[in-house]
Amino acid sequence: MNRNRQGADADDAVLVAQAIEELPYVTRAYEILVRRHYRLIYRTCLHILKDPSETEDATQLILLKVFNGLPRFHARSTFKTWLVKIVTNTCFTRFQQLKQRRQRYRRLEESSLEQLNTESGDSPESLWLDNFETMVCCLNEQEKKIVSLRFVSELSLPEIAVVMEMKLSATKMRFYRALKKLKKQL
Repeated sequence: MNRNRQGADADDAVLVAQAIEELPYVTRAYEILVRRHYRLIYRTCLHILKDPSETEDATQLILLKVFNGLPRFHARSTFKTWLVKIVTNTCFTRFQQLKQRRQRYRRLEESSLEQLNTESGDSPESLWLDNFETMVCCLNEQEKKIVSLRFVSELSLPEIAVVMEMKLSATKMRFYRALKKLKKQL
């Protein structure tokens, strides 16, 4: 499995170099990168934003940020790690904005929250996200982010350390501490 990851990272590196050289006029390499990582982008956005409509908007914004930012990518990390950092930063910022908007709106009309909850639906993915959110409520924000990067975005601990801008040892410690808290809830 590690060999496949390294192969994908190497393939990404070639495509990134090609895209940097060709953008903005030729987008073939960029499009391949987007197709390869679209599911990761969408899944991570949906987990953070919890709203398919907001997820679609955030995904499009992220794709634009990647398109515009790719020429400034200096390969200090893998493309996937760089991409996940853009995704999480964009989505957590958007989530905070949405949270503030909801709080303002809730003050105006308390019943709007009930309406939003009933519109969320009972799809398997929404039920999983609801259960995940209930389960991680005992964690602090940093631990929640690490756990979601690990289990939702499926990043390795070294990749999470890069995204979180932390040392690997600190990332591991916080991850395992979060797992211990989650086990106590069971």
